[in-house]
Amino acid sequence: MDNETEAALKQIKQLFLYAADRNGGEYTTDAWKKLLTYDQNLVTQLLIQALWEQGATDKYWGTDVEGFCAMLIEPEFRPIAIACAPVLASILSLHYDDHDLDPGFILNVFEHLDVRAYPYLIPALIDLIRRDLHLDYNNDAWGLLQQYDETTLLPYQLMIDLLKPPHFPTQSSVTSWLSAPS
Repeated sequence: MDNETEAALKQIKQLFLYAADRNGGEYTTDAWKKLLTYDQNLVTQLLIQALWEQGATDKYWGTDVEGFCAMLIEPEFRPIAIACAPVLASILSLHYDDHDLDPGFILNVFEHLDVRAYPYLIPALIDLIRRDLHLDYNNDAWGLLQQYDETTLLPYQLMIDLLKPPHFPTQSSVTSWLSAPS
């Protein structure tokens, strides 16, 4: 690795400290803007690494993930959000206490993407609904599930039928569930 790339790595990692701070105000938004001036492939790779860490070296990892998700919903970060989608889906499927990591932030990123491009998210959404952490998470997860077409959801029909959310009490199949008014 050349000296310039090594220096950029250090600077990007330092900017991540500010970018992940949801309470940082203009320091946070300045960090976001500065991150956009670096090689986006490098920023993406480092962000995936930071997301994947799962608290191994950072006791504030859950809070950092929430801050990164707040950044990823910004339109200029869309290409990075798309690249991070598989890791975010993986994190969503993990069983964290919602006091450590609020899954609503991850759901919000997917609400800003065309979720139909990420069928691997379906099991994580079903699992999140099954865990029944919080009504808002369930509603958001159901909203994302409703964006998939019937063919994509068909392999998961039995699991979806078992969920029987209170706000869709009469749904007995993916077909009727999808045709129901939102």
